[in-house]
Amino acid sequence: MGFAADVSGSMGNTADALACAAWICAQAVRLIGGRTAALAWGSTVTPLIRPGASPSHVPVLSTPEGTVVLPEAIRALDGALSLSESGSGDARLLIIASDGDLAGSDDDDEDPAVISQSLVDRLRRHGCAVLWLCLDGRPRVLDGAVPVEATTRSAPPARSARPPPRPSGGPAGDPPREP
Repeated sequence: MGFAADVSGSMGNTADALACAAWICAQAVRLIGGRTAALAWGSTVTPLIRPGASPSHVPVLSTPEGTVVLPEAIRALDGALSLSESGSGDARLLIIASDGDLAGSDDDDEDPAVISQSLVDRLRRHGCAVLWLCLDGRPRVLDGAVPVEATTRSAPPARSARPPPRPSGGPAGDPPREP
């Protein structure tokens, strides 16, 4: 499983959530005997979790970059994890966490969105699922990627002023009794 986290400026409020998501995914894949790699992409590609590594802590992300290297991120994860190699029988998944605000170009041969779409199409043709993790509520998702809407909270949910209901079965403070 490959995890590609967008660290462009527009994703600044999601950096902590993305770092946690990458770590959680790596732990889950390790538990089932799979391999994972995670990286951050913006103006450059930065490894977060090396292929097959089991990270002991959540990686730290910063988000001051642009969004021109998604194609390089997809290629790097494909190369490290063989995401486009069909026939292995292993499940393969690429998770792209982004708002989809990709820097464009007037030339389709250099447009990161066009190139990324081509790479996603190739992965899908070879049996690799592509999931697009949307954290900002207004994503632009590449065709063929499955959008998964997630929201972040700036504060914990409000607690009710009423105490939780008491278990039935005995006087106040006693645990319920077996029949």
